[in-house]
Amino acid sequence: MDYEAIIIGGGPGGYVAAIRMGQLGLKTALVEKERVGGVCLNRGCIPTKALYAATGLIERAGKAGDFGIDFPQPKIDLPRLIAWKDGIVARLVTGVEKLLAANGVTLIKAEAEPLGSGKVSLSSGDEITGERIVLALGSAPVEIPGFSFSDPIVWSSTDALNPDSIPEQLVVIGGGVIGLELATIYSRLGTAVTVLELMDEILPGLDIDRRAIARVKAGLKAAGSDIRTGTAAAGYEKDGEVAVVKTKEGERFRADRILLAVGRRPNSAGLAELGIELDRRGFVMVDENLATSVPGIYAIGDLTPGPMLAHKASAEGVKLAARFAKEDYPLDYDKIPQAIFTSPELASVGLSEKRAKEEGYEIL
Repeated sequence: MDYEAIIIGGGPGGYVAAIRMGQLGLKTALVEKERVGGVCLNRGCIPTKALYAATGLIERAGKAGDFGIDFPQPKIDLPRLIAWKDGIVARLVTGVEKLLAANGVTLIKAEAEPLGSGKVSLSSGDEITGERIVLALGSAPVEIPGFSFSDPIVWSSTDALNPDSIPEQLVVIGGGVIGLELATIYSRLGTAVTVLELMDEILPGLDIDRRAIARVKAGLKAAGSDIRTGTAAAGYEKDGEVAVVKTKEGERFRADRILLAVGRRPNSAGLAELGIELDRRGFVMVDENLATSVPGIYAIGDLTPGPMLAHKASAEGVKLAARFAKEDYPLDYDKIPQAIFTSPELASVGLSEKRAKEEGYEIL
């Protein structure tokens, strides 16, 4: 075998696993078709938080008058703002590459296809072998009927982080974490934002106390965003350069851009053909050791059931490295922290009050 472990996918699960395996003395290869860091570093968490921090200055300046300090209306130099954000991302990518090299990890820039029996085919035409294959393939944004990312007027989160102009009107379809964080950023930039959420409340599916959710909603509304829950987007039509978003309830909202942020799906296409068991949503089924149904193949991060969080993927990468080195690294999935960068920000860890009561705990 060429390697003791081959990791396919260089996101926060894959590169953390590779670094830790290198530290533990395992001969490791990390295969990544684009830049290391995955969605989180290049097109997700990091650029979002960079823009959130930058636009926070606008919000603070707007409130400074309460203290007797007045600023003129800020001027947004969008190319400079995006270049600053991209510079942060580039520095972090370089840092990850240096960490991989410093820990003896072989970084291979190519697409990879697991073939079974420890073999991996590379887009370069080469083939490598490993005692263990780790799938860290991540996830991709979901489309819904009536909305396609092939139309430039429909944004994915990646598009929203790399705009060529600031839209006057933005309709965000999906009131989850991604949609609300980007709604916060664009509202600060002066965009009129409307959020359409199918469920009866924003941040659906998250185990967060309703009082905290109410604070987030109030903050969004105070900043000028129009929050519509229990509202289903049905499609859109063009009116010149502007889209008119139609809902099943009969409402219509004009938008220069439509941000589709209804969730993400695991990049698991083709894995079933290898004999890897998937659930009905396409997630890879793993056991307590993160092993798939195919011996010698493991999966971590967004490919597996559970919250799609970078630090969850990283923790699973460390756990897997420990197992390969015959060490123990227990994980408690009930204690995964999460943070939402709206205004106000929201963070939580452990059980919500509602869930704690349901599980029989006494609330003090």
